[in-house]
Amino acid sequence: MKAFGPSDDPVHAAKHIAKYGVAAIQGGPTIVDPYITKVFEELRSYPNVDPVSDAVNLSGKGHQYCIYDLNKFGSRNDPNLYVLLDSVI
Repeated sequence: MKAFGPSDDPVHAAKHIAKYGVAAIQGGPTIVDPYITKVFEELRSYPNVDPVSDAVNLSGKGHQYCIYDLNKFGSRNDPNLYVLLDSVI
C-alpha cells in the first residue's frame, strides 16, 4: 500500500489501485481534488476497477483521503480498507 500526492504521476496511482485496490492520497482538499480527478481519468482504462474517492476517519489519526476499488472493498466500512490505510499513515 502506498500514499500518493499531487506531485506524483496519476498513472502510477491508477496502476497501484488496479493492483492493490486502494491508494492513500495525501494533502488537503484544495490540492487533492484535482489530483483525484486525474487518477479517475487514468482508471478509465481499467474496466474491472470501480473507483470511489473518500475521506475515511482513522481512529486517532484523523481523516485520510483515498481512492479504492469497490470490486475489492465492498464499501468504505470494509475493515481491510482501514487496515491498509492505517499502515501508511
